[in-house]
Amino acid sequence: MKKRIYKSVTLINFMLLSVIGMILLSCSSDSTTSLPDGDYVTCNLDGTSFTSSSTLTGASYGYNILTISGISIDGGKFVSIGIYKPAEGKTYNLIDDVDEEDKIPGLTTEIGITAANELDENYIARPYVGSASITLTYFDGESASGTFSAEAVHEDDPDRKISITNGKFSITSIIEL
Repeated sequence: MKKRIYKSVTLINFMLLSVIGMILLSCSSDSTTSLPDGDYVTCNLDGTSFTSSSTLTGASYGYNILTISGISIDGGKFVSIGIYKPAEGKTYNLIDDVDEEDKIPGLTTEIGITAANELDENYIARPYVGSASITLTYFDGESASGTFSAEAVHEDDPDRKISITNGKFSITSIIEL
């Protein structure tokens, strides 16, 4: 009799845990939201790995512009990303135009990326120069995360270009301007 009760209790516990597991799995989201998991900017600059120092990574948000910047520990490399009117879940492409009523004089795109792979060697992706894509996977005004890539052009020599791939950023605290 005790064995039968024990088996019944064990079976009930197993079924209960299985049902709870299925409920939890059914609540999972297919969303691409990626919560910030630190302060960094990381990518490949022409195939060379870049990761900013957490103490030299920051972001600001003001006038509808989110700016994220990361500098390497040696100070010779940096990546800076700008997004106009940031919205969680949105992918921004450099070739996209801002709606006419949202345009800021002199600003002709929603995004821009600047990078340096060595001191005084700045590369840019902005309107009519290079190409870029940024996906803002999380943004709540206080923190942000996302992915990016670009084909950036040297600021003084348009024949020199770098490829920025596998870009990812995470910011846990944004300075509001």
